[in-house]
Amino acid sequence: MTPRRKKDPYEALRDSLRYECKARTLDDLFPSITAAVSKALGFREVVLSLYDRERNVFVPRAHTGLG
Repeated sequence: MTPRRKKDPYEALRDSLRYECKARTLDDLFPSITAAVSKALGFREVVLSLYDRERNVFVPRAHTGLG
């Protein structure tokens, strides 16, 4: 029996997101992205923010692990 290779965290992230490609809009996809990052990379809290050029700020769009 050969030992199982430990999955690279980025490979795990890619695999997690592969099944989320059926999202209809970006807003549908964002929570899946934060959940996949949390699971694959081991972060308890993840926030996905997008840059708003008109206001010159980052606007939170999804999160995982925040109360």
